[in-house]
Amino acid sequence: MMTAILRLQPPKKEKRRSEAYRVANRSPADLNFEYEIEHRKTIINVGSIGQPRDLDPRACYVLCDGTTVRFIKVEYDYETTAEKIYRIPDLDNFLGDRLRDGR
Repeated sequence: MMTAILRLQPPKKEKRRSEAYRVANRSPADLNFEYEIEHRKTIINVGSIGQPRDLDPRACYVLCDGTTVRFIKVEYDYETTAEKIYRIPDLDNFLGDRLRDGR
């Protein structure tokens, strides 16, 4: 008895990787605050709302309707938050600096 095994080949790693790299490490502004999800598994790591890493100190959250991810930027008083961090001896000042710099 002979058994046939059909293996479905995923897209070449280079192609998948290049798409991931194309979007990775881009700020919401670089994506015009919107990203269309392709018809495949997608991981969206939006990070922490008050800890931006895109050099924009505004808070950021996303709305996802299943096909589109929309980044929403919100002004907040990050100066007051940074000052509170500076007054807590157990917290490193770089945490407050990070809020001001958006990094």
